Amino acid sequence: MALQLAPADPGVKVRTSPLPVSLVAGSPYSVVVLQEGYATELPDGSTRADGTVSLVLGPQLTLVDTGGPWGRERLLAGLAGQGVSPGDIRHVVCTHGHSDHVGNLNLFPGADLIVGTDLSRPDGLYLPNGLRQGLPHPLHAGHLEVLPTPGHAGHDVSLMVWGTSMGHVLVAGDLFECESDEGQWQPLSQDPVRQEASRAYALRIADIIVPGHGAPFRVLREGPGHPGPQECMGACSKVVGAALWPFALLCMVANLLLAFPNWKTEYVQNRGQHLTPEVLYLGGIIGGGIMILVPAIHIQATGRRGCCGNRCGMCLSVLFAAIGLAGSLYALSVSVLGLLRGPLCQYQLDNGTLSDWGRPFWKEEQSFSNDSYLFDRDLWDLCRVPEGVTEFNVILFSLILGSSAVELVLCGIQVVNGLFGCLCGTCSQEKPPQTHY
Repeated sequence: MALQLAPADPGVKVRTSPLPVSLVAGSPYSVVVLQEGYATELPDGSTRADGTVSLVLGPQLTLVDTGGPWGRERLLAGLAGQGVSPGDIRHVVCTHGHSDHVGNLNLFPGADLIVGTDLSRPDGLYLPNGLRQGLPHPLHAGHLEVLPTPGHAGHDVSLMVWGTSMGHVLVAGDLFECESDEGQWQPLSQDPVRQEASRAYALRIADIIVPGHGAPFRVLREGPGHPGPQECMGACSKVVGAALWPFALLCMVANLLLAFPNWKTEYVQNRGQHLTPEVLYLGGIIGGGIMILVPAIHIQATGRRGCCGNRCGMCLSVLFAAIGLAGSLYALSVSVLGLLRGPLCQYQLDNGTLSDWGRPFWKEEQSFSNDSYLFDRDLWDLCRVPEGVTEFNVILFSLILGSSAVELVLCGIQVVNGLFGCLCGTCSQEKPPQTHY
C-alpha cells in the first residue's frame, strides 16, 4: 500500500526539542549517531559540510549514509568504536546521492546497497522495488523499513527504526537539514512541494528524527489524541485530586463511627473514658481526612487550570502533597496501633464475672502474627460490653488502614508529578525551539 504523504493532522500542534544523546537504545535495534552532520557557510560564499552517519545495531547491521570521502578514517574509527568492521554491515542505506552522503560506499562491497530508490546486491545485481511508487521497502519486517521521502534530491529515502525505547526513530538524511531549518531547506530542495509533504509525513510518524546536518531531535505532538507532557501532568493532578476525596471521607466516617461502639452514644458522653486512645487520636479525621482534603482541593484545582496550571501552582502542589503524605502516615500508624491493641471493653473472667474496663488483646510485643486475635475469630467474643465491639473495631480501623495506604500512594504520585510540573512551567509562556503545523 502506498504511503500517503499527507499534511499533519488538523488541530495537532507538533513541536521539536533537542535530543542530547547520540544513542537511542532499543530491542532488537538501537540507533547510534557515529557522526553528526554539519554545514557551515564560509565568508567567500562556499559551504563546508558533511552528512550525518548513523549505525543501526541489531540482528541486521545497517549503516545509514556514509559521509564524504574526506571523512573515511573518521567513519572507520566510529565503526571500530562500536566493535564493527565494514564487512559486518548487512545493509547500507544512502538517503540520496550527494557526495557527503555516499562518499564511502566503496568500503562496503559485501553489503546490500540502497541509494535513493535504487536497490543493488553485492554482485551488482539491481533489483526491482516499490520505492519510486511510494511503497516502503522492509529490511526486517516490523523493525526496519526504508520509506520514500522525496523532495530534496528527487528520489530520497529515509530509514525508519520502529519501536526503540524512545519511540520510532527516522533517520531522514536531508529531508531535514537540522532541527531548526525553516528557511534553510527550501533553497536546497529540488522539489520543495514534495519535500514539504514528506516532512509533514515524517512529523506525523516519527518520535525522533536524525537530520542530515545536525543533532537528532525529538518530535512532540499536542492536540486531539496527542496529549502533551504538560497536559498529562495536569490530567494526573486532576485524577489524584479527585481520587483523594472518597478515601478522605471514608477515613473520617470510619473514625467517627469508632466513637459509637454498638451504635450507642453513652461511650462518648462519658468523656471518652471507654474509648481507646487510638480512637481519640482522630487519625482518620485529622490525618486521613482534613490533612488529605485540603491538599486534594488544591491539587485538583491545579489540574483544572489547563496543562500544568503554572509553575508556582505545581510547586505548591508538591508542598500540599507532602502534607497529605504526613496525614496519611499518621492515619496509617494510628490504625495499625488500633488493630494491634484491640478494643477497650469489659470481658469475661475465668470465674464468669465481667472485668473492669480493659484491653484483653493488648500484649507487650505487638505483631500481626498468627497468634494475634485478628486471625482467630473465636477470640472476638471475649469482649462482652459493648456487644460486638471487637468486630466493630477491626472493620473500621481496617477501613482507615486501607484508605490511608491508598492516600499515601496517591500523594506520593503527586509529589513526583508536581516536581515535573515545576520543571515544565506554564504552557502558555514556554516557546518550543521550533513549531510546525
